[in-house]
Amino acid sequence: SGKYVYVANEFGFSVSQYTIGANGGLNAMVPATVASGNAFSVTVDSSGKYAYVADFGNSVWQYTIGANGSLTSMSPTNVTAGKEPTSVIAFGH
Repeated sequence: SGKYVYVANEFGFSVSQYTIGANGGLNAMVPATVASGNAFSVTVDSSGKYAYVADFGNSVWQYTIGANGSLTSMSPTNVTAGKEPTSVIAFGH
């Protein structure tokens, strides 16, 4: 939607979440971060409803994206992936 930015914090074990202001500046959401594993990359599916985080600790974390752009953990929180994934791509839904 071009309204939100998500940042993988590899050593912070979290994802930072921001709204994009009218001038292009970032504004931290509340909460400013959501828990994840050893986050390496983030992608949003083409519907804009889901976000996925590659966790260098061998899993993919999954979130729903709320109307205000905030991430909420899905159940299960993460699923097993191959060894040390570094990226994730979501397309078609």
